Amino acid sequence: MAEKKRGQESVAGASPADSASHPWRSPLYSRLPKQPYPLVVFPDVVIPAASLWTGARLWIDSLRAAEVRPGDRIAIALPPSPAFIQVLIAALWEGLTIVPLPYRSSAEETSALIAAVDARLTVSERFSSNDGVWRPDGVSGPDTREGDMTLRPTRHAPTPGVCFIFRQSGAFIALSSDNVWGSLSDQLPQLHLREAETRILSLLPWDTAGGILRDLLPGLLAGAEIIRVGDGWQDVTRLLHPAIQTGATHLFATPSHVAQIGEESGGAAFLRALEGGIVVSNGIPITSSLMELLMTTRLRAGYGNAEASCCLALGSPRIWPGTGYLGQTLNCNTRINPGGGLQFRGRNACLGSWTSEHGLHRLPSDRWVDTGDKATLDPVTKDLFLGSLSSDSGFETN
Repeated sequence: MAEKKRGQESVAGASPADSASHPWRSPLYSRLPKQPYPLVVFPDVVIPAASLWTGARLWIDSLRAAEVRPGDRIAIALPPSPAFIQVLIAALWEGLTIVPLPYRSSAEETSALIAAVDARLTVSERFSSNDGVWRPDGVSGPDTREGDMTLRPTRHAPTPGVCFIFRQSGAFIALSSDNVWGSLSDQLPQLHLREAETRILSLLPWDTAGGILRDLLPGLLAGAEIIRVGDGWQDVTRLLHPAIQTGATHLFATPSHVAQIGEESGGAAFLRALEGGIVVSNGIPITSSLMELLMTTRLRAGYGNAEASCCLALGSPRIWPGTGYLGQTLNCNTRINPGGGLQFRGRNACLGSWTSEHGLHRLPSDRWVDTGDKATLDPVTKDLFLGSLSSDSGFETN
C-alpha cells in the first residue's frame, strides 16, 4: 500500500479555499515544485527545491494514509538534513502542530519530551519505527519497510490553531501561523534576500525558534541558497573555512558565533564581505570589541525570543550605537515596566503556552508580554538597548 502511494500524484496545487484553512500551501506550492531554488547545500549533498518537494509529497501521502489530521502534534528529532526540511514542509502543508526537538538528546530525554508535548507521531533516526516513531528513508519519505506506520495515543485534543510549539528555557511556547507569518512579513522586506543570488550560511540550530524563523524559513521562502556546513553550531571555527569557500552572502548568528568567526584568521574579512544578515541577541550584551567589528560589516541587530515569534526588534546595517543595542521595534508596542523589564504587545505575541498536565493554554492576544530582559528605550530614536544605562552611560545588566 505504501509503494502504491509513492507512485501517485496525490498532492495537487493549492486551491483558493486553502488560503484560510491552510495558509502555507500557496506559498510552498509556488516556491517548490519544478524549481531549482531554494537550494539547500549540505556537506554531502545538494538538494534543489524540486527534490525537497518530491520528498515532502511522499511524507504528505504517508501522513494522509495514517489519517494524521490538522492539529495533530508531530515531533521532529532530526539533525539538519534534507529529511528535516521535507518533514517540515509536509507538516506545514497538512496543518500539523510542529514540535522541533534536540536530536542529540538521549532516548530517555527524547521520550520524556515526546510525552510532555503529547505528540501523535515523532520523526527520528535513532529509534525503531514503532510507538508512533517514524524513520526517514533518506530523501525518499518515511521508511515503510518495517510495516505500517503507527501513531501514538494522545491524552490532549489536537491543536489545529497552533503551527509550532518551541521549547524555551524549560517551557513550551505555542505559535500560530499568524504569529509566524507576521514575523516573516516583518523581516523579509528588510533583509532583501534574492532568489538564486542570496547564499545564507546556516549556523543556528533548527530545533529552536531562532533557527527556523530567522534562518531556515526565510531562506526557503525567498528562494535563496542555504548552506549548512555542519550538523551543529558550537564549533563555529571548524566550519569557517568551508563557509568562506562557499561564498556566503548572508549570516544569521548569535553574538558568540560572530565573535568566534572574527577571532579566526580571515574571519573578519569574511564578515565584512557579507551583504547582510542578523546578529540575534540571546540576552547577552555585545562586547565593545565585537561592536567595533560589527560597525565595519553590513550585519544588523535583531532581537526576539519564541514568545515574540523571534521578531521584536531589528536594526539597520552598520548601525551599532551601543553594546546592548537590540534594534528598533517591528510592528509592535513596547514599554519598560517600573522594574526596568521590557514588555511588548502585538501580533507577534505568542498564541499561548503548553504544559504536559493541561495541554494548550491560550492567552489574550492584546496582553502585555514580559520578555524577561531588562532594557532601555530611547524616547527620541525608539532604539532598544539590553539592560539599563547607568548615569555615566555605562552598560549594566543588573
